Amino acid sequence: MPDETWKQFERNPISHSAAHHIIAIAELRESAGYARVSDVAKLLHITRGSASLTLKALKKRGLVLEDENRFLRLSDTGNAVADAVRGRKFLLQSLLHDVLGVPADTAEEDTCKIEHLVSRETADRLARFLRFIGSDDERARQFLAAWGRYNGPGNHNPPGCPPHDADGLASLCEEHPSPGHPNGAERSGSRPRRRRQATPISLADLGVGQSGRIARVEGDGAIRQRFLDMGITRGAVVRVQRVAPLGDPIQIAIKGYSLAIRKSEAKSIHLELEVPDHAGR
Repeated sequence: MPDETWKQFERNPISHSAAHHIIAIAELRESAGYARVSDVAKLLHITRGSASLTLKALKKRGLVLEDENRFLRLSDTGNAVADAVRGRKFLLQSLLHDVLGVPADTAEEDTCKIEHLVSRETADRLARFLRFIGSDDERARQFLAAWGRYNGPGNHNPPGCPPHDADGLASLCEEHPSPGHPNGAERSGSRPRRRRQATPISLADLGVGQSGRIARVEGDGAIRQRFLDMGITRGAVVRVQRVAPLGDPIQIAIKGYSLAIRKSEAKSIHLELEVPDHAGR
């Protein structure tokens, strides 16, 4: 049922963070022959404490194993998950970059957001489609040629498809939710709807318990890549869980998991502050 889709998303067994940790272990064992908690943290550019929390949960689920010397490896199920996620990543990046012409950096970022969510059926169909596109079949060549012409300068929206603003989609959906959506008017419960502060503030300025939606991320390529690896992307909701006594580091909750970042890094993340909207109450 369409109105149940968002619930299925929340129940997805492999979170964004879990997928990255599983892949990190697989890559470390392939490249170095071993993996420890500190190695995973270094590869993902996160604190050892953050990595330890996620890995503890994965060990409880039987996806990650640890021997008496504290070395990590994936269980058979964990290896299957790693293979599945990496396979989906390859397929999605091929579709976005090689077929649709999305810039490589954007294709990688968008793939990172959904690689762990795509179903086996969708992945199988996508693999078949890419095999067809890469074949010598004349129909495949005609399709690619037609797409190249359509996707060239002066392309237009199909009839009945209004122009869209991808960057504004998240705010549009939040401000005008559809009936029955968890943020919509028909949602049960007494929690107030939330609105966002017009002027973005840095994550470093948020207090414990406050939350906001990421509006802008600053920094050079290396820092932005680190944020991307941690799931810190535009549109994601962040909540401050606790702050160290001296103000550094800051522990946040994002996309279903917790991580700690330095205050200097938090200053590069700008949020639209979410506050209760009591209008009309």
